[in-house]
Amino acid sequence: MTSGYQTSEFWITLITQMASALIPLLILYGVINNEQGAAWQALIVALAAVLVPLVLGSVAKSYSQNRTELKVEAMHLADNREEGSFRAARGE
Repeated sequence: MTSGYQTSEFWITLITQMASALIPLLILYGVINNEQGAAWQALIVALAAVLVPLVLGSVAKSYSQNRTELKVEAMHLADNREEGSFRAARGE
C-alpha cells in the first residue's frame, strides 16, 4: 500500500487546502477581490490536478530505475562471489 504522502490525492488536497487558506487572507487584506480570489483558487486546483500526477509519475519512474540499477549491481556482485567460491573449491 502506498504511503499517504506519496499519493496524488494527498498533494492535490494539500495544495487545495493551502490555497483555501491563503486566498481569503489576500482578500481580507485587499490584495485581491472576491472574484479574483475565486479565479485564482480555480486555477490553482486545476494546475494541481494536472501537475501533481505528472511530478509523482516522474519521481516514481526515477525511483524504479535507480532501484533496478542497484538490484542488477547486487546480482553481479553476488555472481562474482559465487564464481570465486566455485573456483576456490576446485583449487584454481
